[in-house]
Amino acid sequence: MDYKEVQGFDVAEVGGASYRDFQEMVNRGCEFVVIRSSYGLYSADSMFTTYCQWADELGLEKMAYHYSYARNDCDALQEARNCAKIIADSGVGLSMIWYDVEEYAEESTSKCRTFLDNVGLNCGIYANWNFLTNYIDWRSLGCAVWNAQTPNDDIGGMMWQYELDVPIIDGSVDLDIKRVPV
Repeated sequence: MDYKEVQGFDVAEVGGASYRDFQEMVNRGCEFVVIRSSYGLYSADSMFTTYCQWADELGLEKMAYHYSYARNDCDALQEARNCAKIIADSGVGLSMIWYDVEEYAEESTSKCRTFLDNVGLNCGIYANWNFLTNYIDWRSLGCAVWNAQTPNDDIGGMMWQYELDVPIIDGSVDLDIKRVPV
């Protein structure tokens, strides 16, 4: 199957991205953004709905991610509930949600499966190359994969995060490529 590569970026409140940063990324050819919706058991990203509004105004495809601090399946279940509630309460439409696993290696595959099975949304997993090759049996999960690795993408999943903390105008973003079947 042939693919085209589409440029995008990802953001969270901690990067301090502004509307001007979003405009700059569109000017650079970005077509999508991945926005942190939530993290941990109960927390929401304070910029989630604002970033979603900016993405809509600028015609960007929107995806979201939940940053995991889960230590076990019970935590992953609560994270799925937290993520789903924040997205439902926001009323925004998303093409995909990503489960970001990079803090605790134990039970990684099981935690991913628990989140995927309970979030109730179109979902894939995000992790760095080390986690994907040593701690997560991502092939057994049967979902989309977003790999964070520089300078190469040795996983070849749906998405690749290839550069981190890129300063723009007011804040910083991470750079991504999405592979779209043609």
